[in-house]
Formats: sequence, C-alpha cells, structure tokens
Amino acid sequence: MACNDCKFTMGTKSTEKLTLKDREWTCPNCGTFHIRDINDSKNILKKMIRKTS
Repeated sequence: MACNDCKFTMGTKSTEKLTLKDREWTCPNCGTFHIRDINDSKNILKKMIRKTS
C-alpha cells in the first residue's frame, strides 16, 4: 500500500505491511489519513494518467 501523497510504501522502513482488514491508515511518513479504497483509486488514476500522457 503506497501513500498517494508522498509515495511511502507500507511494509518498508520497519513498518508493517497492511492487511485486507486494514480499511483506514495514517501514513507514518507524511501523516496523511487514508481510507484504503479511496487511496488505491487515486493511485490507479495517477498510473493511468501517466500511461496515457
């Protein structure tokens, strides 16, 4: 799971990887609060925009 604000990936730098049960989380790097599905949607949208540009 990557923060759509700062790109920090959970499961790196001594953080635990999120499980499917983890629906909300706060990025330990930038402090942004995320709802998992919304964060994932933003990450997918950003990838698609980069691909089509």
